[in-house]
Amino acid sequence: MRKLTIVLTLGMFGIGTLGAQQMPTREQQIAAATLALPEAYRAAATVQSISADLKITELRRGTGPMVCSIIQPGAKSFPAYCLGRVYDACFYRQNQLQAELSRSGKPAGAAELKAALHKEIESGRIEPPTRPAVGFMMCGPARAFDWNTNTPSEQVKHWETIQIPNARARACRFPAAAPRMADRGSWPRALRARTS
Repeated sequence: MRKLTIVLTLGMFGIGTLGAQQMPTREQQIAAATLALPEAYRAAATVQSISADLKITELRRGTGPMVCSIIQPGAKSFPAYCLGRVYDACFYRQNQLQAELSRSGKPAGAAELKAALHKEIESGRIEPPTRPAVGFMMCGPARAFDWNTNTPSEQVKHWETIQIPNARARACRFPAAAPRMADRGSWPRALRARTS
């Protein structure tokens, strides 16, 4: 059986009613979704929006390797993320599976989700990532992002990720446990923002 490292499961598709929120234009959604990327990569990225029921609407087909996703307004938070195509497809299917496995009202456990992912990899439905890649994310409260100016407040955090298929923390020489929150207070501000 092939191994698959589950890189991200953020529950970022949680939707809640925030009142009468006007749907941003296609251009506003594209600008917001690509904001997490370095500027040099924004114009070539494919951009999509994802609805509460995990339906994808392609906003722009790009020529580059990155796929940027924006969650439609109505979400409790403002998440935008950009991943390589293979990672994006795998991450999207992982979220679909999590929703499918949780339909009974009980959240799917990590082992159950991992088994479902392995089954789909073995059947060929999911193409597992085979190369390292980078990802870019932004997330914060919905009210912390201004759609009219495409500006996040300081409450919206931005970070980069390095995704390495089948890697173990020990092999990469990562710490065995995350630092305690109390220890982070003495870190430089830029480093605290990237780890919170």
